[in-house]
Amino acid sequence: MKIMLTGGGGFIGSYVLQYLLEAGHQVNVLVRTPSKLVNPSHTNLNVFEGNILDSKSVDESIKYCDIIIHLAALVSATALNPKEI
Repeated sequence: MKIMLTGGGGFIGSYVLQYLLEAGHQVNVLVRTPSKLVNPSHTNLNVFEGNILDSKSVDESIKYCDIIIHLAALVSATALNPKEI
C-alpha cells in the first residue's frame, strides 16, 4: 500500500511519517522544505518538494497512491484571508 502524506515536516506530520515508515509502508511526502524531514533518505520514502496550493505538485505526489493523509496547514493563516485557510 502506498500512502501520500502532506505536512510530513510539521510537528504532527513528522510523527505520522515516522510511524508509517516503521510500519513498512511506502510513503510519498509532499513538503515545502525537505530539510525539515527527520529521515529523508529512508528507502520507503519518496520526497516531493512543493506546495499543496500548486496542483502540479499535488498531482505528481499522489500518483499510484492508495491513501492520502492530509496534515499540512498554514499555521500563520488568519480569518482575515480565508482563501489561504
